[in-house]
Amino acid sequence: MSAFFPRPATSDPPRFLTTDEVFGTSSSFYVDSDIAVGPVTFLVGARADLWTYYDQTRTSLDPRFAFRAAVLPFTTIKGNIGLYHQTTTPFFMAKKAGNPDLPLEYGWQSGLGVETWLTRSLDVDLQ
Repeated sequence: MSAFFPRPATSDPPRFLTTDEVFGTSSSFYVDSDIAVGPVTFLVGARADLWTYYDQTRTSLDPRFAFRAAVLPFTTIKGNIGLYHQTTTPFFMAKKAGNPDLPLEYGWQSGLGVETWLTRSLDVDLQ
């Protein structure tokens, strides 16, 4: 009697090797502008992306917004929000083992923080 029979329920499933190539390109364009209103600076921007893989084309337009406000001589409050897109990993797009029709992954990201200079060479940045 073998120590491997019957097969334990926690054993790995059978595995196989396959080869597949995912060929693709990506291009990006980014534009932004600073707008200063008193002690507050606004940064408004957008990023456009073009991805191609196999015979598929994916595009995205991601708005971005940020601000910085000087509240004290050495202290600034800052924040940002933006939309971000990316393709899934090549393994999931492969024709043999994946799905080349998958849409882009996306998410909104935001942040809020404060930074202050304690000395000329020491600052604290919390986000």
